Amino acid sequence: MKICPKCNIEFDPGKWNKAFCSRKCSNSRTFTSETNKKRSLANSRAYQRLSDDKKKEMIEKRLSTYRNHTPANLCICCKSLINKNKHNMCWECYIKSDISLEARGHHFKNYKRLSVIDSNGDSVRLMSSMEIQYYEYLEKNSIKWKKPESIKYTDPLGKNHWYKPDFHLIDTDEIIEIKGHWWNNDKLKMKWVIEQNPSLEIKIIMKNDLINLIRE
Repeated sequence: MKICPKCNIEFDPGKWNKAFCSRKCSNSRTFTSETNKKRSLANSRAYQRLSDDKKKEMIEKRLSTYRNHTPANLCICCKSLINKNKHNMCWECYIKSDISLEARGHHFKNYKRLSVIDSNGDSVRLMSSMEIQYYEYLEKNSIKWKKPESIKYTDPLGKNHWYKPDFHLIDTDEIIEIKGHWWNNDKLKMKWVIEQNPSLEIKIIMKNDLINLIRE
């Protein structure tokens, strides 16, 4: 009788002098690199001893049982999508699209949105009451603005993100970000955006700043 090194159960090794009590315990062990090399060599030698007809039969059997993969889903940027989503876009294309803007801010009770046209004639969706107030201020003072481009930044873990500003002033080439609440995650995000894009002039307008700006 022998003791199984995996489950510590006593068993009869039989004429083959088995090291484990069952196939389950045998397959659960971790093989060393030396053992893996020996097994690979033994398998290759056993395959070489097969006849050509047997090798052909094995290949045909593998091909007949091989899993057929469904065609890859492609994003509008031709990137392959691992998981299919309802928008059929990768994250980088989604965050730069107008669809992401429409889905933003729905958790606020006083959520407001308004579709307007910027100075270049492009459609822009405003996603809060503060953005609407700032838009009215720009229109009242004939300040030219346009739909801003997305800005790429990287977090400390090396993951890429896209930041979508609120306004881009054409004459002064300023990027305006409207903030009603200055959360800690917003502070970190804007810190990374500003540090990694030193050539951009980014200005943050808080609620009190907007009130003073409208009163002037």
